Amino acid sequence: MVELNVLTINSSWRAALVGEYKWSVNPLGIIILEDLKSHAAKMDKESNIGHIHYAQFSRRGFTDVLKEKAVRDATGLFRVDNLVEGGSLFVSGNLLQSKK
Repeated sequence: MVELNVLTINSSWRAALVGEYKWSVNPLGIIILEDLKSHAAKMDKESNIGHIHYAQFSRRGFTDVLKEKAVRDATGLFRVDNLVEGGSLFVSGNLLQSKK
């Protein structure tokens, strides 16, 4: 499994976007999100960030449990094929479809 991570910080808004990308043959589960949140909490304690937003990027999609958690936590879920081909995206509980 290849792992790539994303971090963007807007200091004037005191906000950060923390993301993780997994190139796995399996859908991402909730453990991946909880691990990301745990790592981000360490950053939060050492910085002046007021709010952290989360995003997960996956090759094979997401488990239903993770999708439900993403809706409750407003976590963005992105499949690689959707980003590359302009297909549908499941973002914070909303299905967004591109016009082909």
